[in-house]
Amino acid sequence: MEELSIIKDYKMKLDYTACHAGSENLVATLTVDRDLTDLLPYINATAEKAKYISKLNWIKFNFRGFPEKYKGKPWTVAIQGETVSIRSFVEKDTANKISEECIKYINDIILQREQIEPSYKEWKQPKAIDIFKYLPKSNCKKCGFSTCMAFAAKLALDEVSLADCSELVLDSENYIKISEML
Repeated sequence: MEELSIIKDYKMKLDYTACHAGSENLVATLTVDRDLTDLLPYINATAEKAKYISKLNWIKFNFRGFPEKYKGKPWTVAIQGETVSIRSFVEKDTANKISEECIKYINDIILQREQIEPSYKEWKQPKAIDIFKYLPKSNCKKCGFSTCMAFAAKLALDEVSLADCSELVLDSENYIKISEML
């Protein structure tokens, strides 16, 4: 197996999220000292809720810290080439700490890769209509959207959580089918 070098250095840039004007949420963009493309299938095999698209040399996954996991909402990490993007933070100190832990996580995968079976499984974005088929279709508005179809569209874009639908019974057949799509 080809020797992969660990990340020894990175530069971090903190910015407010561009897609939400006036937002106080920060995004950490790390530029690392090596291309991470060859590592993506290993991350795909180990990361939580990984979404891997090989033709884009891109992966997105949930990160809860390393080596210890934090409770609560995970941070979203996206990797492409030499860029690692982590979102979202309210405090700079937290962004610094989690960025450092994310680099440790990536380096651990590099060091452990011989024990990891790489996954080349591609993520395919689900269609809103396919998700809608399994929703209650009550248009109850409890999720914050006027229709179940609007909720399905946001769910397909990974902008809301399936748990936001209080009408859908946890671990029911429909819940499981939607979870498998996501």
